Amino acid sequence: MDGSSFAAPLNSLSAFLDRENAEDEMPTPVCMDTGALRSGILKIPQDKRGFLVQTDSRSYYWRAQSQNEAEAWLLSIGTQCAAMKEMELLRQAEARIAAAQQQQSETCVRKVPKENKNK
Repeated sequence: MDGSSFAAPLNSLSAFLDRENAEDEMPTPVCMDTGALRSGILKIPQDKRGFLVQTDSRSYYWRAQSQNEAEAWLLSIGTQCAAMKEMELLRQAEARIAAAQQQQSETCVRKVPKENKNK
């Protein structure tokens, strides 16, 4: 994944990152649907504890209190996204299996002679 899709959000964050009191600000708690996470996660080069999470609906800037916390967040988000993707793939597979079974059942019913269907 290249960083070109993140250029605009990064430019808009530069003023925030350059402020002197950025260290003292508490992050705003957010609830994010990780199923909507399609664009990606980007570490901010100017801030080793900050990163940008982009979803289909909006961008989130998160700043951890420590490097270990930032790594834990990234691991947690990545794990959740992988689980969501796996769940979606399993749903698609189940739908395909159900459709194939339905088609097979309909084929078997069509092959039954008409005199047996009325009994």
